[in-house]
Amino acid sequence: MAAAGAPKTQPFSNTINGPTRNGMHPEVQPSSEQYQKVLQELDHCRISYAKELARNGKIRDAIAQANKIHETSRFFRDAQTFLRSWKQL
Repeated sequence: MAAAGAPKTQPFSNTINGPTRNGMHPEVQPSSEQYQKVLQELDHCRISYAKELARNGKIRDAIAQANKIHETSRFFRDAQTFLRSWKQL
């Protein structure tokens, strides 16, 4: 039990697939601009990881990563170029 005067904390959810406290507040939706920025960062990570996998000879894994890049991403064209070259190997 919390001491008198101590701030109350909300308990973490312990239900399967229930809400959890992970820094994202369900009542606060990211703006479209924020969402697009996060997607661009994710796609940048994917293309970088795909190139690293290809350098290490893991072509199938590289192709799988490159295929996850969104069509609206600025990295999509690069991904398609890499995919064409990797599929020829």
